[in-house]
Amino acid sequence: MKKLVLISVAALLLFSCAKTQTEPSLSPDPVREGWTYAPPETGMYEGRARHIGGDQLTVEDGYLYFDGGEGDGYVVPMRLNLETGNVTALCTDPVCAHNSVECPLYGTRHFIPVRIGETTQVLALRLYSYPEQTLSGEEWTTVWDLVCYDPVSGKRTVLETFEGNMGLFPEVYFGPYRFYISQITDEEGNWVGGLTRMDVTTGKTELLFEGFYMPLLEKDGRVWVSDGVGFFSFEALSASPVLREEFGGTSDMLPDQTLCSTDGANLYVTQNQSDTVRVIPLDGGEERVISVSFAESYKRIIPADGWLCYFSGENTVLGEARIRGYASDKLELYGEEFRRCRPDGTEDQCIFRFEGEWASFRPHNIVTDGRYLYCTYSWWEDPDGDCIYRDDAQRSSLPVNGHDNCSLLRIDCETGEAEIITIREGTK
Repeated sequence: MKKLVLISVAALLLFSCAKTQTEPSLSPDPVREGWTYAPPETGMYEGRARHIGGDQLTVEDGYLYFDGGEGDGYVVPMRLNLETGNVTALCTDPVCAHNSVECPLYGTRHFIPVRIGETTQVLALRLYSYPEQTLSGEEWTTVWDLVCYDPVSGKRTVLETFEGNMGLFPEVYFGPYRFYISQITDEEGNWVGGLTRMDVTTGKTELLFEGFYMPLLEKDGRVWVSDGVGFFSFEALSASPVLREEFGGTSDMLPDQTLCSTDGANLYVTQNQSDTVRVIPLDGGEERVISVSFAESYKRIIPADGWLCYFSGENTVLGEARIRGYASDKLELYGEEFRRCRPDGTEDQCIFRFEGEWASFRPHNIVTDGRYLYCTYSWWEDPDGDCIYRDDAQRSSLPVNGHDNCSLLRIDCETGEAEIITIREGTK
């Protein structure tokens, strides 16, 4: 049976006193009724890379950060206290509706939490337009920027502004610094940037190394990067950092369509067209390769408390599809189960299988705190019970495509128990 945990919308106002607090503890208020939580022995590795355009779910400092908007096209940054089950909006104004330019995070398209000094800050990429009355009539102003927002003090700092095309790549954070690939082009529009260090407290930047160096992780005060052939590192806080080669290579080590993750001990490298995982020890040990059976559309390793979690299984046919624009007359879903194994490939086991009442559910964005998997998801409804799926039969857990509901799926990696965490009941 599906377990449901309903979190009252009133809990979203519990953050009203945040302006007078220092960094909040993980238990600022009583545990929500029906909420249970078992902390992992080992949490997520703090030095992992972040992706402001790809991490729609993020675990940081005992919170799960997610979009709690209402389907109007903008993201409303919120967080779930993993210990108590309470949800709060990151905007510090307790009466803000988060739907106008007065909201400090209005217009957010993507955001990630990052640890800066002793507090967790929020980096938000905003893009929106608003009308202004001038002597010549109504004119529209466009805001396109990257801001750093402190959810305790309410302070917002503009770090970058954009006018043309931009790309989003993995980034690494250490101390007060953001390490990222800068978006610099010449007069002809050619990219001429490189690896850049930004002080997120001031927005000041400096180009460290010209050329494309993908940030991978931070370990022992050194930032690891790759140029697509080898791995290098440098001292994050050095006034004049120097690249040190860690591992070389005779062929592309990080080609296109490659995904990387780390637990601080190893770097795990997967490719979209392969069921192999390259396990690269960060202490200089011998590289090894393990084989896992990935699902067709999600070839990613998720390190969790001494295990490697992944989504697996063959594609399954749910029923007949009578859906405009659908490429087939059969409704086919990718994968069917979460599995995990040790970093050496042993003890491979099933965590949870999407079957029975869960058969039409599939995860999308997946993150872990070490003990639980948290997912956004979609599901298909068949009210007639005839296994025929028609237009508008697919539903989403996030407020997208006009839906205003908001919920998350949580799976206990130890017990296999699954539950839906309802943040807001939808009306459409």
